[in-house]
Amino acid sequence: MPTSSRLRRTVAMTAAALTTVTGGIVLGTGTAQANTHLVGTQLIVSGGGPLCLDSNAHGSVYVGVCNGGPFQRWNVTSYDSDVNNYYSRVQIQDVATKLCLRIHADHHWYGDRLVLKTDSCDYRNVEDQWNMTWVGNVAGNPSNGVQFFNKTVTNKHIAGECLTNTTGLLDKVDRLSNGMPTCQDPRNQYQVWKTQG
Repeated sequence: MPTSSRLRRTVAMTAAALTTVTGGIVLGTGTAQANTHLVGTQLIVSGGGPLCLDSNAHGSVYVGVCNGGPFQRWNVTSYDSDVNNYYSRVQIQDVATKLCLRIHADHHWYGDRLVLKTDSCDYRNVEDQWNMTWVGNVAGNPSNGVQFFNKTVTNKHIAGECLTNTTGLLDKVDRLSNGMPTCQDPRNQYQVWKTQG
């Protein structure tokens, strides 16, 4: 079965099961009116872990020991249709704060500094837009493993960032010179996030 078909089937099955549990689709302010892929899921990274993507009320984002709490649960919501049956365009919203995961470019005289944080949700803002790719068919990855990629526009260049369990939680790719809209290495365990309800 092609990867894209498996992704759609896995996402559809997960969304159906979670919608049954939660009684409906959760959408936040500023979130596109689209199907929610995952409701209240934990995003668990294998590399350096297992650890969960975590946040707080001040907008800080980090990884921590998984505790199942609301700050470690995320709604992954599609804001537009899939691209060429290859990846999904999503927002990642924290359940506790209703804020969305965002890459923000702080402009300084010495250049741009990209910061990962949560902020108000706006699917029209490129900082909120993530490409989610299913990588569960790659040997060594969990069957529900995904990667998240953000194409960030700064005043210097267009950069690509993968959500990564490293300092700052971001891993810059080759400034999109290769035109890739997704993370470059589906085997990188620091960039593969297991979704767990």
